[in-house]
Amino acid sequence: MTNRFFISAETITENKFYISDRTLLHQMTRVLRFKPGERLELLDNSGKIYVSEVIDINKKEIKGKIIEVIDQPDAPKHKINLCLALLKRDNFELVMQKATELGVSEITPVISARCIKKINNIPERWQKIVQEASEQSGRTKLPKINEVVDFKKALTKYSTGIICYAAAKRSIRETDLPEKINLYIGPEGDFTDGEIEMARKNKIEPVNLGSNVLRAETAAIAAMSLINL
Repeated sequence: MTNRFFISAETITENKFYISDRTLLHQMTRVLRFKPGERLELLDNSGKIYVSEVIDINKKEIKGKIIEVIDQPDAPKHKINLCLALLKRDNFELVMQKATELGVSEITPVISARCIKKINNIPERWQKIVQEASEQSGRTKLPKINEVVDFKKALTKYSTGIICYAAAKRSIRETDLPEKINLYIGPEGDFTDGEIEMARKNKIEPVNLGSNVLRAETAAIAAMSLINL
């Protein structure tokens, strides 16, 4: 499989490219041992794939030429904004990774009543997680990571959609879903009854994922799979 990397659009000019990012340089020269003449695929988050060849490598940068440009935008069945309640760090980041592989368009961290962990700012490593997952899974565009919002504000800003709730009578399989959808997943302790009622009032329909009670991270991955695969 050809190695692919997201790089800044400014580093691609006409039929040439250069890479000077220190982290990427280290990965390509020290880990992957790139040499002149090797092929790679570059992505600038526009939906294009730049099939390229390395020409020169030094301590400060890698230079090369663009051989072919392929227009291949991501085409998931649904454009999903995953409104995910904050989980423990490892679980939240696992969901970010798997949701990216499953074609999520946006990820919105949500603070709900039963969240154990609460943060205000987006950690830098989250962008790295979705970038690596996008490169690995063959995506040509990165999912957008939205600002952290509390549950009530999320309902107003991202209204109309579905909210996964174990006690819901209707199954996600029985629900007609629009092309663009806000998918709400609760924290370890699930949403409160009051939050579910608030969701209903904002045209967000409660749905279940089957008869089994799932962990929050399992529910997120299962819902994404049922919608987009």
